[in-house]
Amino acid sequence: MEYVKHASVALLFIALSLVLTFPLLLNFTTMLLGSPGDNLLWLGLLGWYAKSYGIGFAGMLNDTQVFYPLGVNLIYVSGFSLDGFLAIPLIFLGGYVLAYNLISVLSLALSGFAAYLLAYDITGSRLASVLGGVVFGFGIFQMVHALGHFSIFGPFWLPLFLLFLNSALRRCTVTRDFLTGVFFVLTCVIGWTGSENCLASFRHLCRSA
Repeated sequence: MEYVKHASVALLFIALSLVLTFPLLLNFTTMLLGSPGDNLLWLGLLGWYAKSYGIGFAGMLNDTQVFYPLGVNLIYVSGFSLDGFLAIPLIFLGGYVLAYNLISVLSLALSGFAAYLLAYDITGSRLASVLGGVVFGFGIFQMVHALGHFSIFGPFWLPLFLLFLNSALRRCTVTRDFLTGVFFVLTCVIGWTGSENCLASFRHLCRSA
């Protein structure tokens, strides 16, 4: 029964994400979220990811289409995004625009839902947790960066890391420890914001210990 309630909350966040990005829902394959700007840059980067995925991770990070023939390391221009790599299968299924929009909408919804799960694990209050998820997933920071900063918005890995960390601290098991480590790494590689938040969380835990 608890899983059904969580699933209904997940659907709520998906619906909220679609409402707040409207009219994107009506133009999912022909319109990019946000005004023309950095979203076009990221559309090109997604194209490079899809084109170069077969040459290995290091090769993918060196975009030879820019400053040819030297290329440019995408790490130095905030051109790396874990969500971008997750978009590769969607690119082959529905194209670049669909992949960009789908990842963007799902990132907003997942950020809110992951924050809801963390808040519910701590407080046990569904209403407070939903409100916390809305604030985290659809706050000013998220919605502004959703207009084009593909590597910054959608930090749903962070609350998932904290969720499993909190669970592991209550009862240490191999599975919980492993998942805590996995989500820590994933949080660190989503971008500089995720890395800073992870380190800040660890500093707070160390000071509280």
